[in-house]
Amino acid sequence: MMSVTQCLIVSDFNCDNLSGYLKKTSDGSIQPSCAPFGQLWPTLIDLARPGKSDKIETAIIWTQPQSIVPAISREDANLSDLFDDAMQEVDRYCDALLALESNCNTLFVPTWTLATNSRGRGFADLKPGGLHWLLGKMNDRLIDRLGHSNQSFVLNASKWMEKCEGTAFDPRLWYMGKIPFHRAVFQHAAEEIVGAVDAVAGRVKKLLVLDLDDTLWGGIVGEVGWQNIRLGGHDAIGEAFKDFQKSLKRLKQQGVLLAIASKNEEAVALTAIRENPEMQLEIDDFVAWRINWNDKARNILSIVDELNIGIDSVVFIDDNPVERQRVRDTCPGVLVPDWPTDKMQYVTALSKLRCFDKASATNEDAQRTKMYHAERDRSELKHNLESVDQWLHSLEMVVEVAAVDKSNIKRATQLLNKTNQMNLSTRRLTESEFLDWCSGENREAFAFSVSDKFGDSGLTGLGSIEVVEDTAVITDFILSCRVFGRSVEDVILSTLIDAARRRGSKTIVANYVATEKNIVMLNFLENSEFSNVGNAFQFAVECNYTEPDWIHVTQKANTASAR
Repeated sequence: MMSVTQCLIVSDFNCDNLSGYLKKTSDGSIQPSCAPFGQLWPTLIDLARPGKSDKIETAIIWTQPQSIVPAISREDANLSDLFDDAMQEVDRYCDALLALESNCNTLFVPTWTLATNSRGRGFADLKPGGLHWLLGKMNDRLIDRLGHSNQSFVLNASKWMEKCEGTAFDPRLWYMGKIPFHRAVFQHAAEEIVGAVDAVAGRVKKLLVLDLDDTLWGGIVGEVGWQNIRLGGHDAIGEAFKDFQKSLKRLKQQGVLLAIASKNEEAVALTAIRENPEMQLEIDDFVAWRINWNDKARNILSIVDELNIGIDSVVFIDDNPVERQRVRDTCPGVLVPDWPTDKMQYVTALSKLRCFDKASATNEDAQRTKMYHAERDRSELKHNLESVDQWLHSLEMVVEVAAVDKSNIKRATQLLNKTNQMNLSTRRLTESEFLDWCSGENREAFAFSVSDKFGDSGLTGLGSIEVVEDTAVITDFILSCRVFGRSVEDVILSTLIDAARRRGSKTIVANYVATEKNIVMLNFLENSEFSNVGNAFQFAVECNYTEPDWIHVTQKANTASAR
């Protein structure tokens, strides 16, 4: 069932076009509504009212600069003299926006722009006292003030204007309908906002599967040889492929996994990757590859199975339209974008994919490829040892338990909103909502970080309880697919049982909420030491829960008597 995000648009101009494009671009996953335009300050004050019962999921606050600093529109204004006053007005606006956060989960604020007919002082307008100079300072202040918030995001509206190539502003629309922008501006804005809403909600793609010939480099390597593929050098097409690889490398650094599905001789293709000096991507930048003559759709399914991720987390890029259609038909969950025939448009096409955007970056994102390589090493070791117990003991696993607090809330919330399989209740919260929940008097929440001799898997588990009379209810039980099956699950249960015992509870209960993807959670609970009553699993706190002897458990300093 598709989740729907309610979105309120607050503006000092007519935003009906934006509302329409949001509905269309999101295929109904965003339901926008518009506050009366021209009522900016009364609306902001009302939305921030303490005790307001109807909390807003998402709000877009889009204003013109003259609404915040009215003196901008005065013909006799000396903008240099107005600088301090302008910054105070921007601060007042930012204070009003930040005050909304108690009643709004997520806030999007486009930067201020000027109409193309606002020349100011002409070519000298970026010098102090110029109109564009002041606007730049206002935007800088806006970005700085909201940049420290985990709920507010400043969007670069100038990009939407630039894409319109001089047609962004239409005076007729303004005078006739108080619409300052051409409809194309609203379309570009809607596309970015839809991607941003998906990113905040954790609906992002994890894996990018790539073809090789004429996708990562020019030419067919099996025919021309790795020395003669078009890549870099004094060649326009070669330079375009090199820049495309650089863009892919940046995605990898942001936590996107890269893989290969190519019809080729594996030895020949891998030699090109390893030996061609113009290659920007190394073999270790890929978490998996299927380089053979098999069906690419089947190869993608094989990669997905190996990495243990959902098929709807995958994007496939191939220059061949036949291969693209084959994957669309066979793997409907995979996003297969149309791809340009012009190789010099590859970087632009990649930049238009907003499915990889993230609301925040964590250390786990930067290390994700390395973590998957470590997982491959673990799998190889498992195959070489005689028993699972022998393998588990050989891993030398360490689980660090920490209280969920401001130091780990970004990654904790990311895990809360993205994990679907080993997830007890699949509830979704923003960072501030999760922190507020954790601060409750009868609640405790723990973060679990896992490492072993192959590397650090990072913060990969969450567990929380809420005590009601003499019963501790497990609210969250979450574990990344990267580490479940190694008894970290039992460490989480044991930690929660200990916390319940400290709080005087007699029973701890886990209420399983079924979804399409979390059957693995049910399987674990059914095989645990908890007794099963319907979809409620319970355990007597006075008893000791069996812990795995192959895991060393430590507590971080911020965990008060966690165990």
